[in-house]
Amino acid sequence: MNARRVGLLVGLLALIAIGTAHGEAPRRSGYSYIRDLTGDATVDSRWNGQVEARRNMPLSAGDELVTGERGRAEIALADGNILQVGGASRVRFVRLRSQQGEEDDFSAIDLKYGSVVLAATGSDESAVPRIDTDDATVYLQPGARVRVNVDQRRGTVVVARQGTADVRTKAGSNTVRAGFFLTIAGDEEADLARGSFSRDRFDIWSADRLDTLSETRSASTRYVDEDYGSDVVALDGAGDWNYSSTYSTNVWTPRVDAGWTPYSNGSWYYTPAGLTWWSYDPWGWFPHHYGNWFFDTGWNRWCWAPSSVYSPAWVYWGFTSGFVGWCPIGWYSGYSPWWDTYYKRWNLVGRDNLYFSVHGTFATRSVDLRGWNFVGHSGFTNRGRLDVIPGSRIGDRLGSSVAISSRTIVVPMREGGAREAVQAFVREAPRVIERSANTDSGRMAPILSRQRDLPAASADAMRDRLVLPTRGRLEGPGVNDVAPRGALVDRSRGLDEGRGSERPAAAQHPGDLRGRGVEPARPRADRRRDDASSGTPEDWRGRDRSRIAAPAPAPAPQAAPRENRMPVARERPRDDWRSRPNEVPPARRVIEGAVPGHRPDSRSDDPPREYRHGRDHEARPVTRERVEPPPERRAEPPARRIEQSAPRSEQPRRFEPPPPRAEQPSRHVEAPPRIESRSAPPPPAHRVEHSAPPEHHAPPKAPSERN
Repeated sequence: MNARRVGLLVGLLALIAIGTAHGEAPRRSGYSYIRDLTGDATVDSRWNGQVEARRNMPLSAGDELVTGERGRAEIALADGNILQVGGASRVRFVRLRSQQGEEDDFSAIDLKYGSVVLAATGSDESAVPRIDTDDATVYLQPGARVRVNVDQRRGTVVVARQGTADVRTKAGSNTVRAGFFLTIAGDEEADLARGSFSRDRFDIWSADRLDTLSETRSASTRYVDEDYGSDVVALDGAGDWNYSSTYSTNVWTPRVDAGWTPYSNGSWYYTPAGLTWWSYDPWGWFPHHYGNWFFDTGWNRWCWAPSSVYSPAWVYWGFTSGFVGWCPIGWYSGYSPWWDTYYKRWNLVGRDNLYFSVHGTFATRSVDLRGWNFVGHSGFTNRGRLDVIPGSRIGDRLGSSVAISSRTIVVPMREGGAREAVQAFVREAPRVIERSANTDSGRMAPILSRQRDLPAASADAMRDRLVLPTRGRLEGPGVNDVAPRGALVDRSRGLDEGRGSERPAAAQHPGDLRGRGVEPARPRADRRRDDASSGTPEDWRGRDRSRIAAPAPAPAPQAAPRENRMPVARERPRDDWRSRPNEVPPARRVIEGAVPGHRPDSRSDDPPREYRHGRDHEARPVTRERVEPPPERRAEPPARRIEQSAPRSEQPRRFEPPPPRAEQPSRHVEAPPRIESRSAPPPPAHRVEHSAPPEHHAPPKAPSERN
């Protein structure tokens, strides 16, 4: 029996080693966005100015969210954690980790006033955001859930609902466990106390939302990567999953009105990752930024195949002198006659998604435009829902030629000037693409016209431009013209089984349509936002780095060209005082039930569901027991290893094991057990049939679902 276990363990380790050698380790790819919103809210964006917030709105580092008195917002952070913002609150996203197209090594959220709830859903401590206020910095342990309130009268209140939080103040560090709260104002000593808190409306909304996002309740989570389970919960009541025998995979079809097409109900919004589709469909975030839309001729409807690589939009762009258009990449790569003729021959059956790179000018009459949407130059950057013109109705207004590219739109611009920069881009795009077109782009013309039987040269071109998405990265010879900014790519891996083993690098596509060469990576400090400002240094905020004698600059990964990126100015002063103390290692307990997907622990210290009227954004203690600190013992501060500190560098902040405990102990008390359980009803099903482009006829009998 022992020998069998040893054999299984050895086999598992071998598989892990093989996956690591070939770069198979999964990497979360994504962007932060507003997943749910009630009431009024606005976003002050450095790129787009002040914008009315809506669901599925992307959020970039430097953006500031302000909610109305009755507003509430749930933010799905790119690192997988969940931030909920209460009414009458103001939150600034200083840094955002794992944000595609940006380079932050950790997430920092600045709460100016109001209330937030942060749920740390992952198991990696370095991936959990920190919350900054004027009085404190809050670090959560994985699995924890903490509420933070800020107002001018009371200062900062930190309430641990589940798990453990480490709170850094100018006076020291405190560990706050579930069932306790901490109050701090300015330079005063923190007041740590036990309390049973009433439930206000924000608490109830927060808990219900987290219960709704529970992966155990969603059917759609079975079809996507486990890292994105909470992002597809909205699909459950908006469509159906079916097995497609044509594509040998499970696909999702939305219940939408007749005439609906992908990327038609929404608008375009600029982010550092490129021009991003902002869907107005309530379920529209994940299907429009991951995977691929294609038209199933057997079912006569649009279908979506999931994947785990983020893009601002998986579309081809088309430019003429008066119009700009776009269509899902799968309108061509998902053309069903090619599956039996070419894809099976290339051993691609069962691959959920296929992309082809395109960059050139083509005769309009040779392009199948039925899957396209167009809009005039003047209305392309309008805020609000775009009034699109289907490609089947555009007629001869496009002119004799159309410039088509699979490259993401990335523009050089000044703060607040995104709309003007994009307008200038689309006006110049036809001429720029014509000058920078691929030398063999003519071979792609039969593919864009969706010919059933392709010439041999076109079939070879399709093979040479193939891109395959895998877990967190893109592979294949055509990635330069398809990969969005910041995506991991591996050019050595494509159709051939004899794949190279070089490690994937960040996307090195030109970043615009001019085909510029890749700019050498500059030191990270030159292209990161500067945290320092003239003012009093706040060394107590950041993680302690006194044990690092001489940190060396980290090697910068290969990245997309930086000539189109504008440095983002930081506004916060130095925050080194927020570092976790060496003498108080934070607890590492993960409390069951603290995050979606975990069942509540019988020892949970969550208070019962009660609330008091008129206190929508502040947790209010009902009972309070003062925890007396131990007799004061002050130790001399440890000698600094560096006589004169250098300006704050932008090195990745790594977790360092704390030294033996020698200073004042942290104040914490175990909380009494308490049980909480709640459930949320599933969303009501509402089915609305939809139709496909008018050229197709009634669908044949649908294939049966896979058991």
